[in-house]
Amino acid sequence: MAFEPDLVVTDRAGRALAVMDRKYKEAVVDVRQVVAYAAATGADLAVLVYPAPVVTGPLRAGPIRVLPACFDLDAPPATAAAALAVVVRRLMKVADDTTDPDGRIA
Repeated sequence: MAFEPDLVVTDRAGRALAVMDRKYKEAVVDVRQVVAYAAATGADLAVLVYPAPVVTGPLRAGPIRVLPACFDLDAPPATAAAALAVVVRRLMKVADDTTDPDGRIA
């Protein structure tokens, strides 16, 4: 079985820091899937990317943190790229910050 998250964020040495997977609705199976992706890559942070705000808050599955992120996946490419850059910057801040005040990335 192949594990293929939509995006793997790595450090300069190639170590997986986080996995990101886009979804269109909230579902428990998606949380399980992104946790499996994180475990398979060795990342300790998993992000579910939604096109709109969701109810799901930060979760923990053993050592893996699961966080929601929201941005419009149907936006024009330049707008989506800029939004993704903001999400990734916030993601890296959350990854470096063990306090994780609200757990939301976007």
